[in-house]
Amino acid sequence: MTDEIDLASVDQASEVSEEQLEQIERAVRDQAKAMRVEGEAPEGVDLETLSRDAIRELVDVGPLGPLLDDDSVTQIHVWRPDYVLATRNGQSFLAEPGFTSEPVVRRAIARLAGRAGEPLRVGEPIVDRRLPRGARMVAVGPPVAQSWVLAIRKPRRFEVTFDELVRSGALSRPMAVFLEACATARANILVIGSGPSLIAPMLGALAAATPIGERVAMFQDEEDIAVGPHAHRIPLRPREGSDAARTLLAATRLGAGRVSLGSLTGELAAATIDAIAEGFEGVFGGVAAPSMRQGLARLAAQIALARPGTSIEVAREAVGESFDVAVEMGRSPTDQRLRVLRISELIGSDAKGIGVADLFISNAEAVGEPTFVVTGNTPRFTGDFAARGVTLDAALFKRAR
Repeated sequence: MTDEIDLASVDQASEVSEEQLEQIERAVRDQAKAMRVEGEAPEGVDLETLSRDAIRELVDVGPLGPLLDDDSVTQIHVWRPDYVLATRNGQSFLAEPGFTSEPVVRRAIARLAGRAGEPLRVGEPIVDRRLPRGARMVAVGPPVAQSWVLAIRKPRRFEVTFDELVRSGALSRPMAVFLEACATARANILVIGSGPSLIAPMLGALAAATPIGERVAMFQDEEDIAVGPHAHRIPLRPREGSDAARTLLAATRLGAGRVSLGSLTGELAAATIDAIAEGFEGVFGGVAAPSMRQGLARLAAQIALARPGTSIEVAREAVGESFDVAVEMGRSPTDQRLRVLRISELIGSDAKGIGVADLFISNAEAVGEPTFVVTGNTPRFTGDFAARGVTLDAALFKRAR
């Protein structure tokens, strides 16, 4: 077959031409026929399937192709050429066949990098790319790793409303009413949780609660968050650093009524604070951290790092004054279902950190169904909401006797 095809040019190409594809398909099938005629094919081997897999490996990305096309597959891991592990509907399985060799794995990675618009660079040992349909590919190769390993994570789609969260027991009806009012009144809200699977549903519910016809600019990383049929979603996937900050500025100038940011880090976190300081309202931001206290501290640290010369005290003050509400997300200790652990008003900062006043909390000691408690604190911004035409019933904040 090597006499008929320039395999070196195929190996280096991110896409194979139609002429090369025809040559490869013809050569592979001719080789399969010759093996059958000469009796070289092992007993029980399906030469048609073998030919298809060989062509897929030569011209495409081998076993990764069908897995990437399968919407039910959410994660793909390649730990060694013959070990391709995928996750479908929460269940892991070994994809057959795997790759035939490590150079073929590297070629697949190079092709995916090329399709992502950023070709693999010579000697690049760590590859991090966003693939065309939103999946994220991270690969590590020599000399950092002994051989190439690869992980691909596809975005999960979240289309959640507060009604659905109440029905699932993630929060109480009064909590949902309060958060819906916050979204309507263009409050700035932080959502804190240990990972995207905790943060994204709440961001989706907040976006879905925006008034009819509002534009919502969605800065999405790992997750695809829907906002329902009534709102206009503007999906954005900026690169990190200054590009993300410029994209945020553009979104505010596009007339977006709300901005949802899946991960407030680095330049984007600092740019968000700047946008709020300049008068933009209606920011829903996610912060990855195991608790509200740690999330607020991390956000302040991110801002201080992104703005050289900014002290941590100034960064804390900026966070405390910029955001109105923080929501801490977690899971039920009994059945691991999504649960809102705390909803708090941010009340500035001091030497100890960013101050919060709890409005609603989840009873962590509850057995079985979660118990949600009203603390009795009334948020200071109820007057501001009233001026915007959003009335909060004082009974929402009355503690049961």
